[in-house]
Amino acid sequence: MKLTQYRQSLAAVDVALASLLVLIMMPSVDSIVVVENGRCPAVTGMPGFDVERYKGTWHEFKRFPAFFEIGLECTSATYTSGPGGLVNVNNRGLLRISLFGKKVDVSKSSITGIASVPNAQRPAELIALFGADLGGETGCTPNYIIQDTDYTNYSVVFSCVEALGYNIQFAWILTRCKGLKPDKLEELEANLAKAGVDVSNFEKVDQTGCPFN
Repeated sequence: MKLTQYRQSLAAVDVALASLLVLIMMPSVDSIVVVENGRCPAVTGMPGFDVERYKGTWHEFKRFPAFFEIGLECTSATYTSGPGGLVNVNNRGLLRISLFGKKVDVSKSSITGIASVPNAQRPAELIALFGADLGGETGCTPNYIIQDTDYTNYSVVFSCVEALGYNIQFAWILTRCKGLKPDKLEELEANLAKAGVDVSNFEKVDQTGCPFN
């Protein structure tokens, strides 16, 4: 991606963020995303992060409300090696609705993307893009921050963007084993809270009866 194309993309993103903020400030949709006043919380990536050990599949245990995950259950992300040091990302989920008191599977959802580490000194702070190729000079601020992980049981991920004096937050607690509560869950949430994140926004993700691993 050339620098001029990237700047055009950033302009489009700014317009999209402004439109999104107008939408999410409406009372009827206040539960689809977390919006706070001011700057993003000071969440930083864990030191000594090893992306090779992180690869594989992670399942959502808890997450912040996110407009792009409305109605999705059985959500997971799989990370594999990509070309040129990039990481391939495949996010999957199952759209379910409640019908006469029962949950009905509507459709499977999947989106692929790529992730990169823009600063080798901060390997746990990545740039993740979906629906477009990553290349050339991006200059992006990391949008996928791995605050903590032990690689085999849990991972804590945070993302935040700022626009028009507000910040939009996304957060996930992931597990290797589907639906298994991390032993350190309270500690993981407490560490996020220390960084200024309101962990009461977390919602449990249903991982039962999933049609895929």
